[in-house]
Amino acid sequence: MAISSLGLVELVLLAINNRFTIANIAAATFGLLLILIFEGQRYKNEIKNQQRINLLRRESERDDLTGLLNYRALSQEIKALTQNRSIHNIVIGGLDIDHFKKINDTYGHFVGNEVLNHFSTVLCNRIHTAFPNHGYVYRFGGEEFSIVVSNHSIKEVYSVLQLIEEEMAGQPITTKEGITVFISFSASLTNHLNGEQLDDTLKWADKMLYSVKNSGRGWIVTDHHTSVKKVHRIDR
Repeated sequence: MAISSLGLVELVLLAINNRFTIANIAAATFGLLLILIFEGQRYKNEIKNQQRINLLRRESERDDLTGLLNYRALSQEIKALTQNRSIHNIVIGGLDIDHFKKINDTYGHFVGNEVLNHFSTVLCNRIHTAFPNHGYVYRFGGEEFSIVVSNHSIKEVYSVLQLIEEEMAGQPITTKEGITVFISFSASLTNHLNGEQLDDTLKWADKMLYSVKNSGRGWIVTDHHTSVKKVHRIDR
């Protein structure tokens, strides 16, 4: 724009100095057109480069297999939620498909991938439906998943996970090879405390989850830590 303005100024100066000949007008106009063309192309290239950068950023936040968001996206989402004054509660859940290694060892990794995709699809659909604009699903790798639900209580999230557990128990997955696989999962739910680091919340949820796995699997454990101040977890 600045360069274009200088071109217009040059045309005005030619007129003031009575040098407003056809040749001068043509030269100045041609030069101005060239500037506009080059600047327009440069602007388009900048837009395309920014779009590529945004696409790469989005791809870096997605799990290749399931298409779910990953830990990087979770970290950014928690940061955004904690800075949003309209958010008054954040529930974080850790989920783990029960005996997934046995599924892989028995049927192979292709069946394992189908199980992961089926589980992530059901989980994602149910969480998004139950908590529109407030529920998010992430995959950390392997059979480990996480959910984040804002402005809803642990009790509400617990009820939804129970319904998902019942649905999966009653509707096993049938693979492309015709293999029927029943899926269950273990889960933990906790509040993300104000002032608490995300990693600390996740470690707490993970510790709770492994206590479930060591006690028989297939059930959901919750705690009810809530605070408006920074609180240190006990027994970490």
